[in-house]
Amino acid sequence: MIAIASLAQIPDSGLLAAENKILINKEDCRIENSRIEFNGKNNVLVVEDGVIIKNSKIRFAGDSGLVVLRKSRFPLYLNLTTYSQSCVYIGREYYLNGTLNIISSEANHILIGDFCLFSFGIWIRNSDAHPIFDEISKLRINPGKTIVVGDHVWIGQNSLMLKGCQIGSGSVVGAASCISNKVVGCNEIWAGNPARKLKSNIVWQGNCVHSLIKHNITLSDEDANKYYFDKDEKMSIFLDFLKMQSLEDKLRYMYCFDMVRCNYL
Repeated sequence: MIAIASLAQIPDSGLLAAENKILINKEDCRIENSRIEFNGKNNVLVVEDGVIIKNSKIRFAGDSGLVVLRKSRFPLYLNLTTYSQSCVYIGREYYLNGTLNIISSEANHILIGDFCLFSFGIWIRNSDAHPIFDEISKLRINPGKTIVVGDHVWIGQNSLMLKGCQIGSGSVVGAASCISNKVVGCNEIWAGNPARKLKSNIVWQGNCVHSLIKHNITLSDEDANKYYFDKDEKMSIFLDFLKMQSLEDKLRYMYCFDMVRCNYL
């Protein structure tokens, strides 16, 4: 096992034992009270300039895994484990109210767009961890599936996002929801266990209203145009990315479609 707890432990080349790599600009990133573990070979962690990894644990528990962390003004609090041939991608300008818990396995992926907001106590996992079979056919009935989240998505407190869910840009998942194998369109509200659609054609903003006194606020035309998604371009990019097979092809696709900016790629 390789364990990294500080930038000083990362070689300038980023190349570690067993062909594992951390692609990072050590002059423009921070790792605080965190640990990065490699328990396999040929894994890649890409950290965009300006990322702050804080109070986090990132663990590669297999081979040929890929984790990409993009820049935000806010720290990234992660409890993340990825297994063989799985990819975890977290887009730009996220905001986390607490630690985001992620498990990606069964060679499936978890892809999260830009400007997403995550509340406390959230788990995202694309596998049930144990197989369930149909007794008659003897076939497995709960295979893992990729999770895809678009841009400007708000995930409420203590929500559980399970295998196969696809959350369209501009949407909201309410607190304490459990969402699995559902396709959520753009600008929708879903909530409950199991989650169901409550409302369409909504627009949400990231500014906090706790100190608000006047409640009759309205949405400007500018923000309505900014946060309403007639076409989910990020979702289209993600779904095309899922066609990439090799680790090299995945990184090349990300670079070509501006999914990451890193001088080390």
